[in-house]
Amino acid sequence: MPVFAPRPTPVAPPSVAPWALAVAIAALVASLFAGVLLPLGVVAIVMSIISLRRAHDSRRVAIWALALAVLSVIFSVGWLIWALPQLSTV
Repeated sequence: MPVFAPRPTPVAPPSVAPWALAVAIAALVASLFAGVLLPLGVVAIVMSIISLRRAHDSRRVAIWALALAVLSVIFSVGWLIWALPQLSTV
């Protein structure tokens, strides 16, 4: 008679939400000083959306990451809109 052993529970993959929040905070701090780190905010947005789509990630942290990343992109775009007319040498 065969002996049945219970299957081990699968280990959940590491969460992306804390990394998305860390990148979003870094992007927000950088966007307060210059607009050239706009791609960092876009990376944070992508990471937070990925985190929102994963079932085991913290939704609260992912939503905070998304909000801060969008805010950093808005600040960066504001800096770039302000800086582009300054470059014209007429």
